[in-house]
Amino acid sequence: MLSILIPSYNHSALSLVKTIRAQCISEAIIFEIIVIDDCSTNAQVIKNNQAIAEIECCKLIINKTNAGRTASRNTLAQASKYEWLLFIDADMMPVNKNFIGHFKLQKDPAIDLIFGGISYLNEKPKKNKILRWKYGKAHEEISLKKRQKNPYTSIISGCMLIRKNLFLNVNQALLENRYGLDIFFSSLLKKRKVRIMHINNPVYHLGLENNACFFNKSMSAIDTLVYLETQKRIDSNINQIQRSYAFLKKWKLTNTFLFLSQKNLKKLKKNAFSKSPYLFLFNMYRLHYYAILKKSNHD
Repeated sequence: MLSILIPSYNHSALSLVKTIRAQCISEAIIFEIIVIDDCSTNAQVIKNNQAIAEIECCKLIINKTNAGRTASRNTLAQASKYEWLLFIDADMMPVNKNFIGHFKLQKDPAIDLIFGGISYLNEKPKKNKILRWKYGKAHEEISLKKRQKNPYTSIISGCMLIRKNLFLNVNQALLENRYGLDIFFSSLLKKRKVRIMHINNPVYHLGLENNACFFNKSMSAIDTLVYLETQKRIDSNINQIQRSYAFLKKWKLTNTFLFLSQKNLKKLKKNAFSKSPYLFLFNMYRLHYYAILKKSNHD
């Protein structure tokens, strides 16, 4: 028995629902699919998502205001009927035709969460979306072997199979409408010593934001990162940005780095919006922003 839960905002979930439903029927499992439309503003998306309510074994919830993905996923979990919850974002699509069957075969009474991985299409997108694609390829498309070495830090909550009680307990701590809470989610899993299984069962992330949108979201994620550190809700050495800053601080290079990066800040930002951005330079901009926020907090 499986509850498939899909948060959606300005991205039609109809095609994903049809694909997942067909696989569930093929596997002869008891299932439900629940989609939540988080107050979309795109008329075509709204129309497509409304059609989901007419499909057997499917349900549509419509938020009257934009609650954010974390709160929407909490609503989905509370509305679900079954012990296992498969969360999958509306802008994702299974790579394999036996996606559902592979999860079904892997369910184990000793496991609490199963993660199959994230992939990106090999074909380059339009140049106005190249930054998100390159970042995803480099930082999110992680091999099974590497994910198994770092089982907690490589979790991306956009597609995971998790026990209902565990999710509701962990997600209560995340009920803030902030971007970039996956790092906190993973931290909570680690502190609770949640039993995780990594498998090779990826989904394509298809909903690429344009360069400007992703750039702004990346800065918002760093705002969230520093906020969580300030609140002492996460450790300060989880990701590469934090570790790079710790290195600068250890060797008393923070001011030197900030001086040099500030002089080149316009060039670093221009790189992010170019038709062929270098991720190293984009990450330098992110590190600069992180370091500015840390110094403003007297860290």
